[in-house]
Amino acid sequence: MNISKLNVFRNPNIGVFLFANNKIALVPPNVSKATRKTIADILQVDIMETTIAGMHIIGVLVAGNDKSILVPDIIKQEELDALNESLEGSIKIEVVKTKHTALGNLISANNSAAYISEIFENNIEKDLSNILQMPIFRKSYLGLPIVGSMIVANDKIAFIHPMITEAEALSISEELRVTPIHATVNEGVGFIKVGIVMNNSGILIGGTTTGQELVNITSAIS
Repeated sequence: MNISKLNVFRNPNIGVFLFANNKIALVPPNVSKATRKTIADILQVDIMETTIAGMHIIGVLVAGNDKSILVPDIIKQEELDALNESLEGSIKIEVVKTKHTALGNLISANNSAAYISEIFENNIEKDLSNILQMPIFRKSYLGLPIVGSMIVANDKIAFIHPMITEAEALSISEELRVTPIHATVNEGVGFIKVGIVMNNSGILIGGTTTGQELVNITSAIS
């Protein structure tokens, strides 16, 4: 796998701004050409520029996998139309109707299963199961509902919050069909989504991630 440190808008919290699967990366406007090239080269994806509800925090608002990209219903119609036009049906854009719009913080998915926050309305689990056509699990770790912030998975490995227990990690391994790796990023941040964006081809890591953190992450793919 390819691996590189990255900042977006000189900010190491790259997971706030970016969403990626194995086909595309969604990036906000005005990201530098050098940053876009790094994303494309490391993840081996096409770059698509967008906002969600006029905001640049795509990683906070968007979740999904290779089949479907989940967006909150605060998305503007013109943004939705532009995404659908660019994707030409290769990936479905699904609008999730919920009052909890930070889907990226509340959902962690790969191509085997999806974890969703326990705070979602009762109908969301069934809706997402129909959309994604795979198992959906309601999860909470450390008493916090932000499962999407605590687990970042591709189809082989999942980086997880360092305080997730070994028993919980075993469940993650079985349900997402991955090897779970406890990790931190950006000088000790356990909510690893803020500093990791990855797919099956590569890993982008926040620019203030320390040498020891980088060793821990790279050892998982060696």
